Amino acid sequence: MIVDTVSSPMLLNESRGVNAPQGLVMIVGDDLSWGQGLDTICDFFGLAVEHVPSELDVAYLLREFRPMAVIAEVDGYGQDGFHVMGEVAAYDPDLPMMILTGRDPALMGAADAMREITGLTHLCIVTGK
Repeated sequence: MIVDTVSSPMLLNESRGVNAPQGLVMIVGDDLSWGQGLDTICDFFGLAVEHVPSELDVAYLLREFRPMAVIAEVDGYGQDGFHVMGEVAAYDPDLPMMILTGRDPALMGAADAMREITGLTHLCIVTGK
């Protein structure tokens, strides 16, 4: 069996005969309601998900999990999304990141400013919940 790894997000694990995740997305936040929808999307694309409460050490967890992308809410209880942006940039400024700003459009401008400050090259800012 030939599997095209470029166009197929999942690899066939021939020893077990099941699709194995090809990468991991780390979701940093305390509100599980929005994270569940992201689980479904990641699962569709064959990606594993690791939910991380915002009060945990994001820098350590980035090294531990080595995610292919990070998603964070801007208003986390332990660490806000701007702090997470800084940790991601220190770990790898080219690591794709999505920041969820809620319904406040002013936070979108602040997130864009933080992108400039931290040097993140792949940042997606999403408003609304």
